[in-house]
Amino acid sequence: MKKITHPITIILLVIFAFSLNWAVSNNSASQHEKRSKVNTRIDNISYWVKMAEAGYIPFNPDIKSKPAVYTGSKIKAFGVLTDDSPDVPVTEINSTQSENSVFVDPSTKATVLNSNNSTQNPVGVLYGANDLYTFDYGETWEGEIQGVGGSNSGDPATA
Repeated sequence: MKKITHPITIILLVIFAFSLNWAVSNNSASQHEKRSKVNTRIDNISYWVKMAEAGYIPFNPDIKSKPAVYTGSKIKAFGVLTDDSPDVPVTEINSTQSENSVFVDPSTKATVLNSNNSTQNPVGVLYGANDLYTFDYGETWEGEIQGVGGSNSGDPATA
């Protein structure tokens, strides 16, 4: 009888210990279990917002950046001659231009082609990639901001 009660007592103690651990646990998933539910190969903001709302990943913290300090338009870099690089308006129309792609003709620097994405300002209609060009070193510009035709599916590019 003594041989049987000793193993039974040990089994009951083990069952009691597991029961106590189960009763005390909060049933929440560990960080590893949460992260294993996230597919890091997905590149879609909607997916990542859903994962953050579900608590699987943290939201990005709201970080305030320091105000910008204007330092001028001169370019000073090792191996580059000091040059002035001011913003150049390429159209009289109130619009935005982003993702600029610029080509300067190596045979004559007077010829410049600029392609960029344009929108109304304030943003309304998305025009897409456009073409603007100059033959007089950027003194006057021609072209259109309403897009070069066709659907807007990609980044603007020049030759």
